[in-house]
Amino acid sequence: MDYTGIKCPVCGVPFCEHDDIVVCPECGAPYHRTCYEQAGHCVFSDQHGTGEAWQPPKMDPPEAPDVRQEPKDRRCANCGRMNAHSALFCDYCGHSLSGNPAQYDNMPPRYGPEQQRPPYPPQPPQTPPPYYTQNSWPPAGNPGGYPPPSGNNMGQMPFPVDPMGGYQEDEPIEDGVTAGELAQVVQNNSVYYMPAFRSLKTFGRTRFHFCAFLFTGGWFLYRKQYKLGAILTALMFVLMIASSWLTLYIQPHLLEIFGNLGIDVTASFTYEQQMQAYLQLLQEMPWVIPVTFLLSALRIALMVFCGLKANKLYYQHCVSTVRRTKSDGSAESGEYKERLAAKGGVNVPIAVCMFVCFMIITNLPKFINFG
Repeated sequence: MDYTGIKCPVCGVPFCEHDDIVVCPECGAPYHRTCYEQAGHCVFSDQHGTGEAWQPPKMDPPEAPDVRQEPKDRRCANCGRMNAHSALFCDYCGHSLSGNPAQYDNMPPRYGPEQQRPPYPPQPPQTPPPYYTQNSWPPAGNPGGYPPPSGNNMGQMPFPVDPMGGYQEDEPIEDGVTAGELAQVVQNNSVYYMPAFRSLKTFGRTRFHFCAFLFTGGWFLYRKQYKLGAILTALMFVLMIASSWLTLYIQPHLLEIFGNLGIDVTASFTYEQQMQAYLQLLQEMPWVIPVTFLLSALRIALMVFCGLKANKLYYQHCVSTVRRTKSDGSAESGEYKERLAAKGGVNVPIAVCMFVCFMIITNLPKFINFG
């Protein structure tokens, strides 16, 4: 037990850490050794045999120091104000005062009483983003650029979205190509593509593009990569037409086999009857399974290629578009941005057309009657 701070029953002096202390074997009361030897017995001997043990007196917790009465000798390293000696944080700016107070004595104040402190929270930058024109930034009466609170958004902060993906508008990406020019070519969904371009340039890796995986050449045509998109679309249509032709070629033979087995296709038939017909078809045409598997594997491989390479190919297309637009001498004219915007963006009509063609080819076998 630690007796530090408890008073000796004989001399009344509090025990210190290194004092020679003896304890009464009957009640446990502590004494200075010299005090116990001088008294010759325990001062609580009248309580021995009653079963009561000596208990340390309850000590009142130390009172917190009154910082108002302390000298102000701790200088804040952030604002330069002087604080009370036992203060842990600055009363003015809230900065931590931990450490050696003397190290701040000769430090000049960052913001003196005569200087104006910066506003908190910090104001948004005044540099206009690339999707604002010089005539519309900043909005009148709103120097921060945020929409004024009204209606349901009263008191709410807008969600921060950076269409440049962390790039500065004039930051060079390639020789003679800036991030702002790339964003001008991308236009739609630059929030996705600009960070993808940064990852590609910085780390040499890119994201998997699910839209390009699902729509293959149609996505490249939608993003105005007409040459590559036409090649990929032609390859996909050839594979789809081959699959449809295979279905159209097999269907009459399958119906004939159903008739030879006495199965009425207009009525319900069992799974065993269906498998019997397919097994007979495979005996007559053993090449059906390898050809079907090959066509499916080629389609999946083409889709995976588009999903893996879409962002990289699109990045090269955007850089090439900027350089071609500059090569015709329009970079110095006022029509440069308009021509760049006209060559970038997306082509919605061609995407709709590709979707209609896809649906027609996919559902073609359903509309042909072999009866």
